[in-house]
Amino acid sequence: MSDALSRQEAKLCSLEAALYSAGRPLELEDLKYVVRSTSERTVKKLVGQLAQRYRRRGGALEIATHSDGRVSLQLKESFDDMVKQFNHRPLLRVGPLKTLSYVAFHQPVDQRQVI
Repeated sequence: MSDALSRQEAKLCSLEAALYSAGRPLELEDLKYVVRSTSERTVKKLVGQLAQRYRRRGGALEIATHSDGRVSLQLKESFDDMVKQFNHRPLLRVGPLKTLSYVAFHQPVDQRQVI
């Protein structure tokens, strides 16, 4: 029985690692690959167990199952206002933003024009 529990724990850890590193909601197909299972039911059960762990832990993170079936590890909504102060960094600097704007406005653009 101990070996079965350790395999279960390994699957839960793999699932958690995938959700954390993805930084976006993952499809059930992706999660089936992560836990090495062909059963959607098994994956949903593991997601439920992981979500229950996060609820019991009572921290700032939660496992969310979206209406389209995708699953994500995300910050609880109640912490959104507090963390906004850390999210003011722009995704792109001015140079790359200007280049992308040029390409978007003049597409299709030859690489020589961009340079």
